[in-house]
Amino acid sequence: MQKSKSTARMFLALIILLFPFEIAMLIGLWPYLPIVVLTPTGGHIHLSAEHEASKRPLMLPAPQGVPVKVTEEKPTAGELEVLTLLSKGESQRKVADACGISQTKVSEIKRKWQHQTGMID
Repeated sequence: MQKSKSTARMFLALIILLFPFEIAMLIGLWPYLPIVVLTPTGGHIHLSAEHEASKRPLMLPAPQGVPVKVTEEKPTAGELEVLTLLSKGESQRKVADACGISQTKVSEIKRKWQHQTGMID
């Protein structure tokens, strides 16, 4: 009888001594405890699993690049002169005056060759 009393006392002392560590573990592991909610239909939802799944980025398909169709059309002499002056840094107005065409036509030529070659200003 004495042995069982002393064993019980030691067990009780061990529980009392380890109680603060148990509390610390519960507090430290609280975010990792699974939280389950019952649905009205009788099923259950694991909220911790849904929370973890929401952290992952959605996997979207890679963007499909549209190939640029390059034609082998060569610029005419007038277009070549316009493109040469533009590439030297002249303004569209000065190029139009130098070539004797309208500024709108210079802009159209520039846009046409930018689109055709895939070059952007």
